[in-house]
Amino acid sequence: MLAASLSIARPDAFDVKCSRLDPHEKELRFAHDAWWGKRQDRVELANARDAVLKAPALATDTRWSRPEDYVQKRFLLNLPGQTTGSYLRNLNHLWATGSVVLLWDTAIAEWYYPALVVGETHLIVNRSSAITQVERLLHDDGLVEKLSQGARRIDHEHLCPGCIARHLFRVVDALRGRFYRGVLDDGALGPLAASVLGACASFKRVEITHGRRAVLGPESLCAAAGMSEGWPGSE
Repeated sequence: MLAASLSIARPDAFDVKCSRLDPHEKELRFAHDAWWGKRQDRVELANARDAVLKAPALATDTRWSRPEDYVQKRFLLNLPGQTTGSYLRNLNHLWATGSVVLLWDTAIAEWYYPALVVGETHLIVNRSSAITQVERLLHDDGLVEKLSQGARRIDHEHLCPGCIARHLFRVVDALRGRFYRGVLDDGALGPLAASVLGACASFKRVEITHGRRAVLGPESLCAAAGMSEGWPGSE
């Protein structure tokens, strides 16, 4: 509601639409005091709701936005949406468009956020600041170019396929070092499992190939290492 109301206040500068509206939405069911970790002004929320419900034609659009539609916009606003997944899929695409990325002010953070710098890679906006920030961009081509290049850098350095793969390797290596030091080293897990009674049945030999997880038959790591359960020191 907050973002959609910008399209009513400044239709010349904002094109934020809802796919559907509930004309009976009166209770602000989702207007919690702490929304996405940020305290909300309920008066501001109520004003936005009323503006949208009074002019629904300006705030709704049932058409699906295709990826190529985004590159036609100079500025792209990312709204928090759902957080049921592990990341904001829509946002990952925006950094590569060459447009200026505007992030709605929330407490949500993703793994690459430490690389973001407000004013260099993106801008943060809310209902109170969005119009002022867009006006600023409309009159400052230098800032637009700076933010555009900064956004592209985030895509090239952090969100490219190889970048994400390298990050996952770093995470696994960090977990290995923190929790499984000496356990996940090549050749070490078999002897460790074999030394614990009953452990062999729990450690299956697994091979990862091109992103697919394949368990190679019933063979355990103990068998793969040529050891029997209880080795060494078992009676």
